[in-house]
Amino acid sequence: MKANISNREIEVIKEAYSILKENMFLKTVYLNNSFFSEKKELEGNEDFYKDIDYNLVAIRQDFRKILIIMSSIDVRYEEFRKNRNISFQNEIGCLIEYLFIKYRVILEYIHQILKKVLFLKFNKEEKKEYHEKKYEHEKFQYLLDYIIKKNKDNLNLDINIFKEMTDSRNSLVHNGATCVVYYDFRDEDNKYLKFKINSLDELDKGIKIKKDTFYQTENGQIIYDFYWGMHISKLIVFLENIYKFLLDESTLNDEKKQIIDEKLKNEKCSPGEYILEKFLEDIILRLSKEQ
Repeated sequence: MKANISNREIEVIKEAYSILKENMFLKTVYLNNSFFSEKKELEGNEDFYKDIDYNLVAIRQDFRKILIIMSSIDVRYEEFRKNRNISFQNEIGCLIEYLFIKYRVILEYIHQILKKVLFLKFNKEEKKEYHEKKYEHEKFQYLLDYIIKKNKDNLNLDINIFKEMTDSRNSLVHNGATCVVYYDFRDEDNKYLKFKINSLDELDKGIKIKKDTFYQTENGQIIYDFYWGMHISKLIVFLENIYKFLLDESTLNDEKKQIIDEKLKNEKCSPGEYILEKFLEDIILRLSKEQ
């Protein structure tokens, strides 16, 4: 199975793997938002800190759930390959659906964080434009576009990831969708778990999995390892850049930022990060062999 993958996609997967190996992922949950404490407009506004703290902790908790689900899928698929029990096939489909849900929820948490922070900078017209957006995904996109526009020359941020998250969100949000796991009993190997998404929502009919990608077979089935490896990698790189953006917007000086980085670099936020490291390592190895 030849993998049709762009250099950018390989770059994102490798960057996510590097972030995990350096123990830098999800570190934001330990900052307690002290980096905004000296902003005059926030004096006495405890709700601001509580809201951001809540959303940062929620991101960590839901990402841990994603790691647990990915581990469960690996275990169940190995059992399915050995026993070929149809009940495992249905269970795996439900677990993959749960991944879609949690990915979407994490993006919603990020939306709330960015709204809080950017509304400190928005003028009346920008706030009005935001509120005039009808759908939540349009409001989220407005915030991302604002960051892109204001940070074109910011070498500290990977602006491309903010643009790419739009495609990721559209590809991953399937309201009322059903995941169907495919298995060819004639195939002796079946090392790749494959699935399709069948949408039940009229609004989602325009949302398609892009064809001719490295995570799709000739029959239009989605290769689980490659598909989720790509999107989880994008989420990791995106969250890392959200963290950098928050630091850029903060009141901390460079010395304090460096102290925070060094303190958190040596901590794992979740044992499940080792699972994801191995997952991405396997993908990088497979892709290097197939290129």
